[in-house]
Amino acid sequence: MKKTLLLMISGLLLTASAWAQYPVKSVYETQYQTPENLAALKDFSPLIKTKNANGIPTDQTDYSDTITVVAVVLEAPYQADGKRTYYSSSSPTIVRFNVADTSFLRTKTYDWNCINVSTNLDSSFTPKDPLKLGQLQKGMVVKLTGRVREFLKSTQFELLSGRKEGGLTVYTNIVEVIDEVDPDLIPSPKRVDIGTFNKGTWANNVTSTQQLVTGEKLESAPVTFSNLSVTGLIKTNGESEIFIQDSFSNVFAVDNQANRFRADQGLWPSGKGIAPVGSRLDSISGYIGTYNGNGMYGINPINSSWVYVAANVPPTISTWKKSKKYYSPSEGVTINFSAGDADGTISSVELFYRTSVSASFTKVFPAKGTGNEYSQVIPAVNQDSAFVEFYIEATDNLSGKSRQPINENYAYWVLSKSPTIQAIQFSRKGDTESYFKGDTLTVTGIVTSTRQDIGDVYIQNGSGPWSGIQIFGARSDTFKLGDKIELTATVDEFSGKTELKYTKVTDFKILARKQPVPPATLVPTDSIRNGGPWAEAYEGVLVKLANVFVVNTNSNIAIDGKSRGEFLVSEKDGSPFGLSVDDKANRTNHILPYLNTLNLDYTLTKADSVKTLLVLGQKFESLTGIIDAFFLSYYLEPRDSADFGLHSGVNVAEGTPATFKLLQNYPNPFNPSTTIEFSLPVSQKVTLSVYNLIGQKVATLINSQMMQASTHRISFDASNLASGVYFYQLRAGNNSIITKKMMLIK
Repeated sequence: MKKTLLLMISGLLLTASAWAQYPVKSVYETQYQTPENLAALKDFSPLIKTKNANGIPTDQTDYSDTITVVAVVLEAPYQADGKRTYYSSSSPTIVRFNVADTSFLRTKTYDWNCINVSTNLDSSFTPKDPLKLGQLQKGMVVKLTGRVREFLKSTQFELLSGRKEGGLTVYTNIVEVIDEVDPDLIPSPKRVDIGTFNKGTWANNVTSTQQLVTGEKLESAPVTFSNLSVTGLIKTNGESEIFIQDSFSNVFAVDNQANRFRADQGLWPSGKGIAPVGSRLDSISGYIGTYNGNGMYGINPINSSWVYVAANVPPTISTWKKSKKYYSPSEGVTINFSAGDADGTISSVELFYRTSVSASFTKVFPAKGTGNEYSQVIPAVNQDSAFVEFYIEATDNLSGKSRQPINENYAYWVLSKSPTIQAIQFSRKGDTESYFKGDTLTVTGIVTSTRQDIGDVYIQNGSGPWSGIQIFGARSDTFKLGDKIELTATVDEFSGKTELKYTKVTDFKILARKQPVPPATLVPTDSIRNGGPWAEAYEGVLVKLANVFVVNTNSNIAIDGKSRGEFLVSEKDGSPFGLSVDDKANRTNHILPYLNTLNLDYTLTKADSVKTLLVLGQKFESLTGIIDAFFLSYYLEPRDSADFGLHSGVNVAEGTPATFKLLQNYPNPFNPSTTIEFSLPVSQKVTLSVYNLIGQKVATLINSQMMQASTHRISFDASNLASGVYFYQLRAGNNSIITKKMMLIK
């Protein structure tokens, strides 16, 4: 039995501070965030200092100061067979392991107490393991020196790769084993529900289902889920990652960073996952991490013993495929399929169908043919434009049950003629794919966007949900706004967006020019932002927003620190949520009147230099554009200046002032934001800038923007600036200039 240090644990940090060269921090201090910050999507480590106005590091390579932590190893970096606990074939030099605060041995809670430790040991290191990570075992108490960073929105502790002593790089005092505790004293993985981390469908680029408030505190902690079904493969390239689902239809991603479930290792047949699709899992354990750059959580089993597949193999049901593009109203549809059981017999097979989305399902028992074959006829609907859904269930002799399809329903359309855009776009499936995917159809619509504005062509056959779609192919640059076209094209899915793809000029006809463009549908941002109930329904549709405020000026910052030209708007000023507005029309044709930043990831032109810079709190009385989509992320794409409609200055007050004034900011001193108020007796172009003590411009709040005669208030957030004295200067027209001083104290 290894010795224990429970009586000494509380004093370890105090002892460590005597010999640490760097400040000593607990793991808890690297991880903890308030519920209020988490609700506002601010989940980054509080030790990382460089953040933007939304509390997010401006660059995911930003680090904390160098610190030391004392923690207990939860899982050795290398297992008994010499393979790594975490391993990536794309980054084979990275060594990772998980540790927890020593205090958790007393409190028995993983909340906020765990962190993933990483280092990059490339081939230049001699010896190959200079930090001696190979000596680490579960239960060792270690002193680690490194820096905190956010990688894929996951807080990590990155070890120093070396330190200078006498001009030489040495590796001492970076990883030190200072004692051991009995591994049996380390609590078992915490039993939680998938809903702790994700509620509803798990989608690669949609974070609205993510549960930060309850999930973030268990980042890097070991957890156990129970009573699950395997609903699908995430990747079929040998990485063997799967989706799992609980009884509440909450879906979660199982990652394979241990790289121990590869098909070439013989654990599962080729093209299978950690557990076969359709199987039941008694339980699965692993460490919580982030699966992708959006910070969506996933679970990482360390080896195959952490995955418990249920003993009874449930029945298998073959996949149904439609035999026609659509079916006529007078036609009964025959459903043929097979059902079998690998370790027993089938006791019952049932088919459930309904003929409209508002109807209840009808249950029938398909007729059994030879072997495992079954057949059932769904009666004719005798109604044009009916949407028929069905699914199949099979039960075996041990009460094991399977459903096909696993999550959604099979479906087909009943139509008397070629489907409309609404039928092509309509989807009740979780992956949002059209039920006509792969079919070649003839469609008619009015052009609502062209290559000359946002760079993409959209057509629409009316207003409202499901009425718009993108088209692309030969000579698409010839279309003009208001063209009525007839198009023969194939329904395609690109990055989660339904599109019509044609290949040659003869695939379309221009039936008429200069037709009225369908009016934009007025919708609230909460309905069509990411996760909104109508977001998918308005994909490709021309919509209009009313009285919205800019609530985030840079909603998509890349790792290089540059903006993707997106900002968020909401009817609620200051809301942490909003609809993303993209500036694709600026990236392609530089025709929009606004920029959201000067640090863009595309080249600015001379025309861009006179554009107004968007600021927090700026209000638009109307904002129009096409709803674009990318893997379940939804964006408004304004097409030109007219789509911004009437706009006003930030928080405009009533009445016309008698004089030109710039008032003292309030509060002053401030931290980190303050309000600047000014008055204009006549409408004129205004520039409002902020300078430091040596005259360098540090912010442009208003950039040569025409503003109406009124009193205006604008919020200035100085989160990225250091404490000190700054000057804000107002220019109105050609000659009027006023400058005032303000003080930032952090």
